[in-house]
Amino acid sequence: MPDKLATEYRRVPDPGEETDVTNAVVASVAAVAGVEPMALPPLQRSLDTDALAAIVGSDRDRDAGVTVRFTYAGYHVTVEGDGSVGIREPTRSN
Repeated sequence: MPDKLATEYRRVPDPGEETDVTNAVVASVAAVAGVEPMALPPLQRSLDTDALAAIVGSDRDRDAGVTVRFTYAGYHVTVEGDGSVGIREPTRSN
């Protein structure tokens, strides 16, 4: 049976917002975790941040249909081509 979600968070950038996708991921996970971004491990330990920025960067094509999924600091992260960031934390089964 799949784990149920304890927390789900979605950050959608404002139209025209130029936000570094890596900073958006760290800030989003920190918001869900209830910690300061500096309390999290470096994102570079979880994935190639240069590759993420190249795929879903500030000059991204919002209609590209790109989705990148990875785990960071124990959270399931989904980054869409439009710059939105989804964070999910699975609950632990007893």
